[in-house]
Amino acid sequence: MLCHDGTEPGIDVQRGFPLELLELVRCPIDRGRLRADAGLADDSLPEGTVRCETCTHVYHIRDGVLSLLDSGQLHPESAAEMRVRDQRNDSILDGSRGEWRSTTTDEIEIRPTLETMGGTHGMDVCELGCGPGRYTVALAREAARVMAVDFSLSGLLVLRLKLEPAARVALVHADVTRPYGAQASFDRVLSTLHSNLPDRVHRAASLREMACVLKDNGRAVVSMHHYSVRDLMARVPVSGRYADSGIFRYYMTARESVEEASLFFERLRHRHIAASIPGLRNASVSRAVARIPLMRSALGRLLLAVGEQPRRHRAVEIPQCA
Repeated sequence: MLCHDGTEPGIDVQRGFPLELLELVRCPIDRGRLRADAGLADDSLPEGTVRCETCTHVYHIRDGVLSLLDSGQLHPESAAEMRVRDQRNDSILDGSRGEWRSTTTDEIEIRPTLETMGGTHGMDVCELGCGPGRYTVALAREAARVMAVDFSLSGLLVLRLKLEPAARVALVHADVTRPYGAQASFDRVLSTLHSNLPDRVHRAASLREMACVLKDNGRAVVSMHHYSVRDLMARVPVSGRYADSGIFRYYMTARESVEEASLFFERLRHRHIAASIPGLRNASVSRAVARIPLMRSALGRLLLAVGEQPRRHRAVEIPQCA
């Protein structure tokens, strides 16, 4: 089998989609169970097909990634974002571009987000918007099993190159506003794509699916851009686009987050993270600012919504795209 860039996979590349993790995945058409086609002896599948037991729709596994995505159903904003992210990740795969990294960002974003999840040792975790794996690699070291979901196929292929050969990580190419996982199957759900969903209806659909797949005693953590006092004073528009990519983004207030998420979670709280002083990016200063509640809420660039006790079966209609 060749990798996406045409090279032979190295010994450190995940062998394929772990078939035992199929029990965590569901058909996006009718939430039916998926089964691998007969005749498979291996415990992982680099290439092949799986089939919905209910509607018999066939889904393909290529390069170890299970694709559930019907890109024709994506909102135009999401489709445009997918193209941008695929192009960037393709550049990483072919070696023409390096992957962006920042130790400061790791310190003020990734570490407190993982802390807010409350531990994942021995748990089943669903990560939405995994991209090339900023969080996934850390989650895979501790969790029993991880389902990593993204609509960028190239991002999932970059992530695969970072996984151990026998990693119990299911790479799933899917739309997070439509069914993708088995009900009440995950101890933890993490979403880092919420701010890029195109509107309130799509955010609600994503929250609905998180509540669906979360166990009754589980925890969902949703990371989103925070509309802070600093943004208000600077008259930053609530909705806009990233200057470098044109990708849509939305800044959320805690009050607005409560209004939306409380429909799907009985218990809800928030945490402000990634506080910084304008013009100064320093992890030590950010930690000091984060210790002061008023400063943290005023200057925090990210808002973590923590949802527990899921409310399931809330209907949310997503418009079909022409």
